[in-house]
Amino acid sequence: MFFKSVNQKIKELGFEKNYESDLVVQFQRKDKQFDFIHGVDIVHKQTGNHIIQSYQKDSPCEKFDYMVGITFDECKLFLKYAKKIKKW
Repeated sequence: MFFKSVNQKIKELGFEKNYESDLVVQFQRKDKQFDFIHGVDIVHKQTGNHIIQSYQKDSPCEKFDYMVGITFDECKLFLKYAKKIKKW
């Protein structure tokens, strides 16, 4: 295979899609170095200003999730994934 799909590239980064609905797509991966679950959500906004959120899934604080930075390449892949969601 010469070209890999966006889904395959996201999977190579260690992310697994664990939830998908009309409003949100959620990905998760285990960060072995720092021992936490890294979550990335692609969220549909009615205004058309959809968002990508990257966070620590199992944060010790009950009210807040800790933000986790993503690389430029990861961001580009999630943007490509968001663009291919035709129903938004």
